[in-house]
Amino acid sequence: MSLNKQMHERNPYKSNPPDFKQLAIEFEEFRKFCTLGPNGKVTINFQDDDAVRCLSRVLLKRDFNLNVDLPKGSLVPRIPQKINYVLHIDDLIKKNDLESNDKGPIYGIDIGTGASCIYALLGSRLCDWNMLATDADQFAVQVATANVLKNQLANKIRIAHVDASQKAILLDVVKHHEDIKFTFCMCNPPFFESHETSKRFKEQESGVFCNKLMDYDEKRPAPKSATIARSNELQVEGGELAFVNRIIDDSIILQDKILIYTSMLGKKQSVVPLKKRLERLMGVRFAVSTLNQGKTQRWVLAWTFRHDVIVDIEANPTTHSLSTAGMMDPRAWVIDQLARLNMKKSEQHDTVRDFFILLMIIIEIFELTFRS
Repeated sequence: MSLNKQMHERNPYKSNPPDFKQLAIEFEEFRKFCTLGPNGKVTINFQDDDAVRCLSRVLLKRDFNLNVDLPKGSLVPRIPQKINYVLHIDDLIKKNDLESNDKGPIYGIDIGTGASCIYALLGSRLCDWNMLATDADQFAVQVATANVLKNQLANKIRIAHVDASQKAILLDVVKHHEDIKFTFCMCNPPFFESHETSKRFKEQESGVFCNKLMDYDEKRPAPKSATIARSNELQVEGGELAFVNRIIDDSIILQDKILIYTSMLGKKQSVVPLKKRLERLMGVRFAVSTLNQGKTQRWVLAWTFRHDVIVDIEANPTTHSLSTAGMMDPRAWVIDQLARLNMKKSEQHDTVRDFFILLMIIIEIFELTFRS
């Protein structure tokens, strides 16, 4: 069943889905992927990656005046879904009246922007945001930079190459841009662990992965649309759950250096453990929202360390106000980590104690660094 009627109210595709016939008339590059049925309806084969790639490219060009290179072998952004996430964050910004002139410009961080740089481009074009887009893949950084320059948005979007070997995702990024007060961060992390990728995707000779258009999970029907991507776009150690937990780790240290932290989630099963993690943290307000598009659902987790910031658009702003409203001491993170480890063997106690003493020293260093 299509969920388009539940798309974001301001999503242009909610009431006006793409008209393939009109697109074929306007764009010759798209026309070659179209088939005219006996009923006069124009369709495309969604199992053809080139057709899906071309559709996204012409939609960006026609509807948002964005000329975006979507290189073959890289993940193709599904435009309605991406707009839903952008508009959700825009709702949070409007709900908190953060666009007021006296509050300065809106600055966001897009974690793992990918070659398309889609969130930064749409955010700048639709909402006039200033964006810092990061990625650990040098190829993605090069293509994203070219896409920004091609659309004359270099004054609004910065691209930063980050070190994939670093566990911290946001700490260095914020430290190296101390001149910016960030309004939000956003992320569409790789969903899968490596064993899940091998189950759902087949590696091709070129080194890219293509999804298996067959039933590989009795709980879910086979995908109807082709997905081709690079491995780092699909998988990460520990999957999306571990990746978002790393963002939470960084947020505990950064506190309100980023006003609103957000991440999209592709698996509903990731929602509960992340909520439980945030529930253990003092002074954190959080909310989970659902994004609907086509036959797909995604979830957005948003949290803040500010007691005066609303992160739940629908409900009463105090719904997820947890514990005290004050700022959390980063040392509380140590307690949280101890609870998560739940060490039972007595011979391990000394090792754990030494580890957390070192951790306390690291926290002290970070405090001195960010306060200086």
